[in-house]
Amino acid sequence: MTDLDLAGWVARVDADTAGARDVERIAHAQRLARELTELGHRLVEHYLAAAGPPGASGARSEDAQAAEDESDALVDAARQRARALGHTETNTGHLLLALAEADGTAPAVLAGLGVAEGAWGSALTQSWADHPWPRFPVPRGEFPPYDAGAARVCERLADPSAAPGLLTERLLLAVLEADSSGPGRLALHQLGLTTRQVHRELNRRLAAA
Repeated sequence: MTDLDLAGWVARVDADTAGARDVERIAHAQRLARELTELGHRLVEHYLAAAGPPGASGARSEDAQAAEDESDALVDAARQRARALGHTETNTGHLLLALAEADGTAPAVLAGLGVAEGAWGSALTQSWADHPWPRFPVPRGEFPPYDAGAARVCERLADPSAAPGLLTERLLLAVLEADSSGPGRLALHQLGLTTRQVHRELNRRLAAA
């Protein structure tokens, strides 16, 4: 089976949903279709970010370091926020909450995506309201550990091919693609943000750079 072999993907859906109702089989096919679409976006994004004029390897290395510094500042700010709030884990909600502190362009980018500043904080607060927080205590002076969704998002942010100055778009995409049901993903869903919207904005800014 090749990646673009329709018959193979049909067989996979049939195997994964053997004995399931039609509605469950259709839902599973839709999930796979979304994953394939997101993979295609990320493939294009990778080459757009890596593109540059001949002989620009030194500049690209500096860009990679700048992007890494941006991500590190965001992660540090998120952990500080989680500890200050007395939460027992650091999740994608904290990463999004710390975004404005780590990226000065965040308000403008979010406004361009149709997200009002007040709605941003409200959505994050609401996403935590019913969140099942871990019951274990965090030792005094230590940072709350990452949950699985935040860990996956941080791995995405560590992409060495990332371009600097696009931290907001990179974080939004990482949360949408790597956090299936955490507070951050729920907040973005409440705000109406989609992977396609953010990819379009990211590609627009890359093209304008």
